[in-house]
Amino acid sequence: KHERVEVSRPITATDRQTGNVIGQLVNFSDSGIMLMSSNPVAVDCVLQLSLSVDSGTAQEEPVHLGVESLWSHASDDNSCHWTGFIIIDISEQALERLHTLTG
Repeated sequence: KHERVEVSRPITATDRQTGNVIGQLVNFSDSGIMLMSSNPVAVDCVLQLSLSVDSGTAQEEPVHLGVESLWSHASDDNSCHWTGFIIIDISEQALERLHTLTG
C-alpha cells in the first residue's frame, strides 16, 4: 500500500478533454488521488486530468495523468464532494513532478 501525501498548496484538477475544473487535490499516493469538488463526480468515470498550481508569479508545468473514480461522498451539508480515484496512466516524470508540486 502506498503512503498518502497531504497537499499543502492549492492544486487544481482540470479535465483535459473539456477544460472544466473538476476540483482541488486533497491528497495523493503513487496509486491514487483524492479531490474535493463542488459537484459530484460519477463513480467508474475515466478522466484525463491536468493538475496545476499557480505559484503567484508564473504558472508551473502541469502534471498530466489518467484516473478512474472509485468512490464519491458528499459532505454533511452537501456543499462539497470528495472523490477517490485510482491512477491508471501516469509517466514516471509526471509522478516525480506531482511529488515536487505538492512539496
